[in-house]
Amino acid sequence: MDARQKPSGMTKSCFTYELISNIQPRFYRDIMKQAPSLAKLTKSKSSNVLLRKRLFKLLDEARNKPVVWITAPPGAGKTTLISTYLEERRLSCLWYQIDSGDGDIASFFHYMGLAAKQAAPRYRKPLPNLTPEYLLGLPTFTRNYFRELYSRLLGKSPRRRFPDSPFQVVIDNYQDAPADSQLHEIIQTGLSEIIEGINVIIISRTDPPPAFAVLRANNKMGTLGWNELKLSTEEISGIVQLKAHKKLSKEAIQELHEKTNGWAAGLALMLEHQGSADMLQRHGRGFTTQAMFDYFASEIFYRLDNPSQEILLQTAFLPIMTGHFAQQLTGLHQAGELLSELNRRNYFTIRKSLPDPVYQYHPLFREFLLAQAKQQLTDAQLIQTQHKAAEILESTGQAEDAIILYSHAEDWASMARIILANAQAMITEGRNQAVEQWINRLPQAVINEAPWLLYWLGVCRMPFNLPEGRGYFEQAFEKFKLLNNAAGIFLAWAGVVETYIYQWGDFKPLDKWISEIEALLAKYPTLPSPEIEAKVTTGVFTALAYRQPQHPDLPVWAERLQRLIEINPDASSSMIMGNQLLLYYSWWNGDLAKGTNLVNILEPLSRLPDLAPISRITWQAIKAVYSWMAADDRGCIQAVEEGLRIAETTGVHILDFMLLAQGAWGVLTSGEPEKASLMFKQMLLIMDNSRLLDVCQYRYQAFIEAMHRNDIRQMEEHAEAALCLAREAGVIWAEGTVLPASAWVYFASGKHDMAVGIIKQTMQIAQDIRSKTIEINALQAEVEFAMAQENEAACLKALQKIFTLCRQQGYINAGWWRSSIMSRACAIALENNIEKDYIKFLIKKRSLLPPDDAVNLENWPWPVRIYALGRFAIVKDSKPMRFTEKAKHMPLKLLKVIIALGGRDIGAEVVIDTLWPDADGDTGLRSLNTTLHRLRKLLGNDLAITLEDNRLTIDVRHVWVDVFAFQRLLGKIENTLKKPDLPVGQTGAKDDNLNHLMERVVAMYQGPFLRDISEQWALSFRERFKNRCLYILSEIAQRFEQSQDWQKVIQCCEKCIEIDAISEESYRRLITVYNKLGRKSEGLAVYKRCKEALNLHLSISPSQETEAIHKSLRS
Repeated sequence: MDARQKPSGMTKSCFTYELISNIQPRFYRDIMKQAPSLAKLTKSKSSNVLLRKRLFKLLDEARNKPVVWITAPPGAGKTTLISTYLEERRLSCLWYQIDSGDGDIASFFHYMGLAAKQAAPRYRKPLPNLTPEYLLGLPTFTRNYFRELYSRLLGKSPRRRFPDSPFQVVIDNYQDAPADSQLHEIIQTGLSEIIEGINVIIISRTDPPPAFAVLRANNKMGTLGWNELKLSTEEISGIVQLKAHKKLSKEAIQELHEKTNGWAAGLALMLEHQGSADMLQRHGRGFTTQAMFDYFASEIFYRLDNPSQEILLQTAFLPIMTGHFAQQLTGLHQAGELLSELNRRNYFTIRKSLPDPVYQYHPLFREFLLAQAKQQLTDAQLIQTQHKAAEILESTGQAEDAIILYSHAEDWASMARIILANAQAMITEGRNQAVEQWINRLPQAVINEAPWLLYWLGVCRMPFNLPEGRGYFEQAFEKFKLLNNAAGIFLAWAGVVETYIYQWGDFKPLDKWISEIEALLAKYPTLPSPEIEAKVTTGVFTALAYRQPQHPDLPVWAERLQRLIEINPDASSSMIMGNQLLLYYSWWNGDLAKGTNLVNILEPLSRLPDLAPISRITWQAIKAVYSWMAADDRGCIQAVEEGLRIAETTGVHILDFMLLAQGAWGVLTSGEPEKASLMFKQMLLIMDNSRLLDVCQYRYQAFIEAMHRNDIRQMEEHAEAALCLAREAGVIWAEGTVLPASAWVYFASGKHDMAVGIIKQTMQIAQDIRSKTIEINALQAEVEFAMAQENEAACLKALQKIFTLCRQQGYINAGWWRSSIMSRACAIALENNIEKDYIKFLIKKRSLLPPDDAVNLENWPWPVRIYALGRFAIVKDSKPMRFTEKAKHMPLKLLKVIIALGGRDIGAEVVIDTLWPDADGDTGLRSLNTTLHRLRKLLGNDLAITLEDNRLTIDVRHVWVDVFAFQRLLGKIENTLKKPDLPVGQTGAKDDNLNHLMERVVAMYQGPFLRDISEQWALSFRERFKNRCLYILSEIAQRFEQSQDWQKVIQCCEKCIEIDAISEESYRRLITVYNKLGRKSEGLAVYKRCKEALNLHLSISPSQETEAIHKSLRS
């Protein structure tokens, strides 16, 4: 084909498809870094120019404000003015030239980061790229970005030219920023963060856009406009002397001023060519593009020889060039010399301040040259020049400019090559939209036939429109299958699955993709690379977990995912994978051991110094879930608050809902459901109703909160909504989780049979998907229902199942957790010897208080136990306390007095009179408060003893006291003895069984109350306590006499004698029993003991009644 002929679209499309269908992108490898656009980041170097000291003074004054806006028509010398000013004032600067590519704000932040690196090279960590996770918090990201930028620019750098001067940020060509771009708001936000020592100078052909109105209103912006930038007569005179090396008369200078109207470009032209004056006269003093083109044509272009014109026409396609590049493009050795000469003569050719000469045409001059090229070159020549220029740009890493030229040349294959070589790196930089724009420069027919382009379009669109991204992935998947391209097939498959996971909505379509991956893995058992293996493993695991948790391979994929996390060097992807896996271990399986192991693997990664904000937030989410799972509600809330704080300071808000939801669980299960309403309000503000599982979770949590309030109507509303959402999402695990909510509603409404039916459904789901969490949820409902119905057998059966399962799983927290209910369940379990060790661990871990009717439960793991019967001892956390310090005497005595006075609602004045009888009112109260403080500290619990309204009380929910427990037992026995049908044998309920009650009395009574204290307050209580014990035991013995259970009578009598050695009534009853049993010798021995005790303690003989019984023994 003739090189001058333009290839047909059909032919070129076929050629392109054949080439790019087999291009493999370099996934996750080190891709050649793009060379920064020198034109964007380097200020111009001016030579042989007049220093405009008049304007320098105006700039000095304008820089008293943080922002300076320079506005004037093209050719007014704006850029030259600022460049020479910076040199003259010895000011360090960051130079950034705006172009249309900055309309993609991610590209702007990327290149500004490169400029910052160039201006402050000592900072090794680059400024962040605008990756998709920042988009929800763009203003915050922008503020943080510019704060860090300004801070770095002011840092002391050995390469900073003028370390003691203010730093200038110059933004040139601002008029090229697209009018509808967010860039204007970005720049405005950045300007609002300027700190002392920084000035921002903006150069533009236009006035500031509306976004900058606030800066002007607040007097934060100085301006220099066309009126200031016009050349004065003095400046014209100076330029004439500098350029023409001659001095003109005032009249001639005035004439030049009038003809040019102070326009620097016009003056330069007039000084070079006399005809310029006539040109200026014809066009007047306007600055139209056509006028400028006329100047360029007549005064520059057509005055050059043909080779020089050819150089200009061809090099115009290079946005920036060296002499070598110009020679390489044109094939003419004099190309470099021509560029140098144009610059020297100020012919709209700018030289950049770099070690090697780098040139750039003035934008208007380049536009003129490009227009000339299109007129003068044939189509074939034009395409050839564009193609060659693009190759040069591509070779120097200037992909963006190369793409444009290849596009103009319709070289789709080369465009595709650049796109696929750079897409991964650019996506990593957050430049999704730039990649998308590149791809969309291609004809749709080309895109549709190139699977890798479709794949990258899916990647580009996914952060902004998940269904669109999914559509591209699906197209790519089908194309890759036709080509048997395994890498592409697996990556496209993973992309499709990711869109469903991120959308968090309808998971039912995943069934198709699960079938697809099973077939693919059978065909391609070895995955193409470790990176693809990580993507596929994560995709398969999440797809199965959400859609087919009953799949037999799910545990296998969970193990594979954990192994990948263990060896994965990338902290960010490990955090993402770990977050999904922890949800599986915690919410789905309730496996604390595996959750702990996973957190321990991830924890070192969380301490990496350069961890990205999204990874830091993900780690806090992981900590929150794990802390909650481990019943560390405070740790959960702290992690949530830290995650939200990082989100607020960095602008990364994509995990806010998850954090708030986990925080809501933390307050709900810590016994503070009222705090959940605040989090619910925050969740509602950001909740996306298309994310069905988010809304489902919110509804389920609202149900739990309503259950705490026993609000049946709200419970029903939220339970029904949660179940509908779970089913709509097609997530069986979510359905099984929320299904018991409906059972609770039915039960609360009196529809017990329907509630039981729902629980059976839940248990079936738990079995089908092997979810211990759902099984525990169902068993908890069974326990509560049985307790409410006082069905002891059903309750004990369910308790045995749930606590055995919880022990096996290490399960200590759940969404339905309510301390009052669990306290009651634990008390019943302890009384019935169900998983005692686990129950005690659970009570301690959750700081459960015993229910009011179980405060005498001896095997409850009280943190503090106090013994005063037969001995005085304090056992704290299962360890006896030692009291050797004299300083502890008064706190301990206070404790003994409070116990002796009844331990409840004791007037402070009574205690003061007992311990400090000689103290006046204020002194006594101070002594009491001081001693009470020391006692609480000794016990390690400020709630153990309360002082309210000058009344002292030992809180029996926090402290177990044997005396009080014994008194409650005696009270229970008194109530039991009043029952006419009291069972006295081995039948009947345990609490009502007289045998059991008597055995507890015998076991608990270990001796007199505070036997070693002889003070009146102790003696009085001791005597009352003794008499009550004797009375109760006597009554029990009488009941056993009636049932002729003589052995129990003997036990009662012996205990009475142990309590009171001179209880003559007990001796008589005991002698009588032995007499009835025919055991007269034992009766005589009891009589002898009685006689000796009465003589020893009272110096009296037995009563006549006792003697009569004794006489009957001897007859």
